[in-house]
Amino acid sequence: CSFLFHFYSSIIFLLIMHYAKEILSCIVLTFIFYLYVSSMTAIIYRKVRCSYLSLGQSLMPGGHVNNFLISVFCRKLFDDCHPSVSKKHYFFSYIGENILKYHNKDQFKLIQNTFKGASLAKKIDACELLFFPICHCKHWFLFVVDLQNCQFVFMDSLFLKKSRYQVVVSEMLVGNFKHLWKEIVDSEYSFDNFRIVYPAMPRQGNG
Repeated sequence: CSFLFHFYSSIIFLLIMHYAKEILSCIVLTFIFYLYVSSMTAIIYRKVRCSYLSLGQSLMPGGHVNNFLISVFCRKLFDDCHPSVSKKHYFFSYIGENILKYHNKDQFKLIQNTFKGASLAKKIDACELLFFPICHCKHWFLFVVDLQNCQFVFMDSLFLKKSRYQVVVSEMLVGNFKHLWKEIVDSEYSFDNFRIVYPAMPRQGNG
């Protein structure tokens, strides 16, 4: 038995060595093809792109929604009902994330340019709702500034209002947003009557 084991093991080893170059070439070609296809554009909507890799990672079971896919949705919502009619603005996720982590001049310039650009469609201080999808610590939530009803709305399917996550996030977001609004949009605007709201919503079970 020992002899047969070594005999067959030797044959298998020789076969592997013989075909190693072909196997390696196949693996390399497969990997190159994967990289090529992954980087290809799966969705392009009004100059907003989402690759096959981003789309696959967003929709696969247990996957994580990619910011590029969120950007496509934001652009689609913009086109479905123009801000001049809807009185709503949907901002790409990196804007809300920069408001959350705001601390330098580059971020200020980015947010300033974004607010000014959005105002070309509809002045943001004349809107009723401003939507900021945000991914923080690999978790998505929605920050909504309800100018009509004087509310800062946090829509989070995982973390509750009193969770450590939302306590930190809400304090940073609201504080930074107020500061940036006064610096960029309206220095006389008062947020004194605004309240923070966490509406009831379905809970996710994979936290």
